[in-house]
Order: sequence, then structure tokens, then C-alpha cells
Amino acid sequence: MPPVDDADPEATAPAARATTVLDRLTAALDHGETRSGQRDMTARVADAINGRRHLIVQAGTGTGKSLAYLVPLVLSRRKAVVATATKALQDQLATKDLPFLERHLDVPFTFAVLKGRSNYRNADGTDPIDKVSRNYFGLAVNFTPTWFQVWPGMDLSAPLTWSQGLSGNAAVLLGGNEGAGQWSAGLALDIYQKYRVDLKYNGFYGNYGAARPGFVGFPDVLPNGSLAALSDRGWVSLTFKTTF
Repeated sequence: MPPVDDADPEATAPAARATTVLDRLTAALDHGETRSGQRDMTARVADAINGRRHLIVQAGTGTGKSLAYLVPLVLSRRKAVVATATKALQDQLATKDLPFLERHLDVPFTFAVLKGRSNYRNADGTDPIDKVSRNYFGLAVNFTPTWFQVWPGMDLSAPLTWSQGLSGNAAVLLGGNEGAGQWSAGLALDIYQKYRVDLKYNGFYGNYGAARPGFVGFPDVLPNGSLAALSDRGWVSLTFKTTF
């Protein structure tokens, strides 16, 4: 990575300001100390933000990386997304580093902590009903009684299907949810083994739980998966098939 170009005033101004502010913040910390690696990283991050360039930084533990990128980021007054590898670091930024910058910087800014939906809990402290689990188990049953030659060249059958999640909630869409399922019942007529007519009713069911605050779509309740949300959307299908 090329160093900051000291001959370019537009490039050095944000870097110089960021390192100056960093020095002031470091002095305000208990047992704070000036770290050359932290100052260098701060200058390079400020330069990258100002020049709208990509930057990859590798620094060891104890460098002070959090302040090294937060300071120039706040000074730039630009919106940004900071992704952390651990929840512990996320909590450190939200409860320690960012509040510290709010108190000591003269640049107003706001921040919010966003986590995956599996990290949120209901108002009463319980897990949401649709929280993804490590494992999911389900069961499906198909039963098709058939009556041959009820009329000349015609076979009649009554396809019945049922499936339900027995334990856990799958991590993929429509993968299955505990207590949620679907069923169908109908009649099918095969004519001369060439034509087939199916008349079937399809139904869905599932459990509901209390909605999380701010959940959009269901004001009071939260369905455990898509099948539960379709529990009042049963439908009738009529299909015709032919072979040639």
C-alpha cells in the first residue's frame, strides 16, 4: 500500500487532523499512551476515506485499531457500516468507544447497533417463536388409496398428504418450523392412462407467538414460519394432465 502523499495538501489535511485529534483523545484516556502504529493507521484510514479508496490494514493486538478507524470516520461526517467479527467487540464499540468519542469530540454523530434477528428477544425475555435452531426434524406422510376400473378404462384415487415440523426451526426459507405444516385431500381420476384430472383442497397451519416490538406485518402476533402465516389461506386446485 502506498504511503500518504505529504506533498498533496488535500490528502494530508484529513490525515493530519485525524492524528491530532487522536493524540488529544489518547491524552484524555486513563493510562493513555501514544502508539506509532495507531497514529499511522489513523492517517491511512483518513487518507483512504478522503480519497474514496479501498484500504486493508493488518495490525496486532494492542494497536488501538478501534479508535484508529473510528476517529477519522467520525471526522469525515460520512455514513458507514462497521462489521465486527465478535459480539464482544460490537459491545465494546457501542458501550465504550463510541460513547467516549461522543463526550470528547466536537463533531456530533449518531450510531445504532444492529444484530441478526436471532439475537433479539421478546419483551418478556423469551425467545421469539420463529428463532432458528441448530437442528430441524419433520415428518411427511403420503397415502393414496386407489380403486381400479371404477368405470371402464377409469381409475379413481384419493391422494392424502400431511407434513409437519416436529422439532426446531430450519434456517432456510420454507425449510420447516416446529408445529407448522400443511395437508391436502382430494380425488384424482385417470382416464385410459392418458388423461388425469385432480381436484384437491390444500390447507396450512402453525403456531403464533407474541410479536417483537417494531415487528412489521403482524401488529400483535408473530407466525412461526410461512406455513403458519398461511393458516387462513387454504385453497382448492383443479388440474388436468395428459400424455402424448
